[in-house]
Amino acid sequence: SSSSSSADLPMAIDFQWAGIGSGVIDLAYLLHGALPLEETKSIPQLIQLYVQELNSRGVTYDFDAAMRDFKIATLNYARVVIAYFWDGMDPEKLALCRDDPGELTHTRLVEHVISFIQIVDNYLSERELNSFNESNQR
Repeated sequence: SSSSSSADLPMAIDFQWAGIGSGVIDLAYLLHGALPLEETKSIPQLIQLYVQELNSRGVTYDFDAAMRDFKIATLNYARVVIAYFWDGMDPEKLALCRDDPGELTHTRLVEHVISFIQIVDNYLSERELNSFNESNQR
């Protein structure tokens, strides 16, 4: 209700990463680290389901904002993947982890590494284009 204080609202605590942030950070981690390659094209539909579920529970969040936040979270997550997971990685090391379901898809499958790089490149290009367009509008 509108008379509820912020202390009455539900809150999630994520002990994997310390800090205040958006739930789409975890969604980016989950989807990029676990989805089969053929299902990565369904990410926008999964984000839409996420938004619908939040909205049905009283959380106001629109799809465009969620996608923007998801793309930013993906770019942030890419820093972690590149710096920690891929440091010293090569195709032979990936092959050793290929059948280990405990490994993230982008740390055990070459095709996922390539796909993740392409996604990150696309998101960076979008951000660069948006920044360029915004600066030209001023």
